[in-house]
Order: sequence, then structure tokens, then C-alpha cells
Amino acid sequence: MTAPKTARISTLGIIVLIVIAVLKYGPAVNRSAEGGRTLPSTTETTGKQPPSGTSKNGWTVYQNCPLVEHRNNDGDSFHIRLPDGGIDEFRLYFVDTPESSFKRYSDGNTNGERIAQQAEYFGGISSEASTRLGTEAKSFTLSLLKAKPFMIFTRHEKVYESGRFYCHLRVDIDEQSRWLDEILVEKGYARIITLPADLPDGSKAESHRTLLRRLESAAKQRKVGGWK
Repeated sequence: MTAPKTARISTLGIIVLIVIAVLKYGPAVNRSAEGGRTLPSTTETTGKQPPSGTSKNGWTVYQNCPLVEHRNNDGDSFHIRLPDGGIDEFRLYFVDTPESSFKRYSDGNTNGERIAQQAEYFGGISSEASTRLGTEAKSFTLSLLKAKPFMIFTRHEKVYESGRFYCHLRVDIDEQSRWLDEILVEKGYARIITLPADLPDGSKAESHRTLLRRLESAAKQRKVGGWK
């Protein structure tokens, strides 16, 4: 008669220990899973919206972002510091600015073909003229972004496997708030070729592309940037 009673007491003891363990350690595990970032950027580890970003029409919005100096920054791609201190690299939708220099990569390939394609887009200018245009576009973009903080709108859509994310960027220029891709096309600094996307204000991608085409036609008429 004592054996069953001892077994019941042992089973009850095990259950009590399990309950104590859950109460003690369960919340800590949950906090760890739901907690803040442990690396410079949440998007690098989880792909989820960091706490500092607000949401608008399905877009994550980062306000008052400063440019971060980086050797890979150029006319359409740049590193920015997010409001909570993290750093991510973003690339503009819709547009591509020319390469600013000839590069040979570690695998033996070069960006020569890309430079040739960009030169052809701007009416068949020389490769040298295309890289000069890329240098000018890079200088313009980075000077503009250094001047004052700007707004990034992103869905953290990856640019291939480059570690970058596509974005729309809103910047103040000439006492106006404008999309950076529009400004680059207007100045003849970019070709309209990269992945499109609807805008955060609800404008459709095709309507925005039509606007960019009009701006490009006007740039050709004014003979600015690559259309000289």
C-alpha cells in the first residue's frame, strides 16, 4: 500500500518542479525572443521593422535620417543611420546613376559591361564620359544628403544578395520636399531602369514612371547631365 502512495507523491513533486521552472524562466525566454536589437541593425538579423520606424500605407518610415560616410556610397545607394542608432544600406527604386569608376573585382570580373550599357543609354557617350557623369551624380547626391536629414520609406525589399534594401527617399531641396529619384532624372544624372514600386503617398508605380519619363524628356531638351 505504501508504494503507490510514494509514487503519487513523487509525481506530484515533479509537476511542482515543472511549474516552478516555467514560472521562473518562461517570461525571460519570451522577453529574449521579443526584445530589442543586439546587432547594429534589426533588418540584418530578423528583417522586422525596428521600434524606431513608423508605418504608413505598408511602408516603414524613418524620419530625420543622416547619411553615414562609406566608401560604397554613390549616386543611388547610400548608408544611413536609423533613428535608433542602427545602420543600413539603401538603394533607390526606379533609377540607376552611372558607375563613377572602372572596377575589377576579386573574381576577375569588371563593371566594364555595365559602364558600356549606361553610356549607351545616354545617347552613346564614351565610357569615360559616363564615369565622369557618375562621379558628378555621386557628388550631387552625397552633398544633398549631407546637407540635412531626410526621410526613408522602405519595405525592406532586398536588392539581390547585396545586403541593401530598396527605398523611396524624400529630401528637402530649394525649399521643397521631393523624391530623390525625380531630382536625379530631372538633372540628367540617372537612367530609368531599376525596379519600380508604388509610392507611399498612394501613387502607382506606372504613373510615377510616366512622370519620370516627362522629366527625362525635359532634361534632354535642356541638355543637362548626361544629355549634353
